[in-house]
Amino acid sequence: MRRIKNVLEYLEESAEKFPHKIAFADEEKCVTYAQLQENAKRMASGILTMTSPGKPVAVLGEKSVETVTAFLACVYAGCFYVPLNPLHPASRREAIWEKMGFPLLLVQEKCRALLPSGVNESQIATIGNLTDGLRVNGNAEGNCGIAQVGHRFYRRVYRTVRNRIGRCDRESGAV
Repeated sequence: MRRIKNVLEYLEESAEKFPHKIAFADEEKCVTYAQLQENAKRMASGILTMTSPGKPVAVLGEKSVETVTAFLACVYAGCFYVPLNPLHPASRREAIWEKMGFPLLLVQEKCRALLPSGVNESQIATIGNLTDGLRVNGNAEGNCGIAQVGHRFYRRVYRTVRNRIGRCDRESGAV
């Protein structure tokens, strides 16, 4: 069995082997492996118009098809993804964002009220604007043609990244 080197290799192999299989679903929409790959590449192009490879990109949003796509798009763009959890206290989100040097911030529309203080509009991109026209499945009722919403892909991505870059230091708060 060949060992997969990184999350993009995992996505690309999955998109090749299982293009029509559901990769990720949230309560509103779902996306196949092929769609996720295409969407992430398209979003990466948008990210590269706002920042350069090797730079951090903060993402403020709930777990969703949009944020998983944003994570993969950051990696495709050669940037690194810095998640800002909307459930964390504002002081923690602001400290992370500041520590990263005030990077480009991708935000879900529903999380705009949670933006760190002092954010300049030129540093922000709404994920929805970057994902307009992306290929997803589902309808207004969130029916993706699957019986249950699964987060297996998200868990695999998280485990792969955690194992590859290590865990955060919870005592010091370092990311």
